[in-house]
Amino acid sequence: MVVVRIELWPKGDAEKSRLLGVCKISNDASSRDIALGNYDVALSHAGRYINRKGGPWKTGKVTSHRRSLSPYHLVYSAIKACLWPGKKGEKHLAEELQKAVWKRCDNLKNTLKNEEH
Repeated sequence: MVVVRIELWPKGDAEKSRLLGVCKISNDASSRDIALGNYDVALSHAGRYINRKGGPWKTGKVTSHRRSLSPYHLVYSAIKACLWPGKKGEKHLAEELQKAVWKRCDNLKNTLKNEEH
């Protein structure tokens, strides 16, 4: 399990630190590919807000995550899966990336056409 703690350090003083939240990322052991991992994610607030709803604040799922990437990529994917699930999550970002790639290809094609003339 990967646990990410979010702390506030007033004026950089670690002794006065206060926990703001926790992100827990657990491998669900469902991947059949050793290079990929599937993870359950739980975001929780701390202090007076912890478990206010009887459990984590938000939950999500990261699927087919390449284990060769840095742990920061996993943390990014985990937070994104909880805060922007569905259309705003992986699918939406993939669609936006595809649009950007096609636009770039069109721009390059136009540039090459202009250079030929």
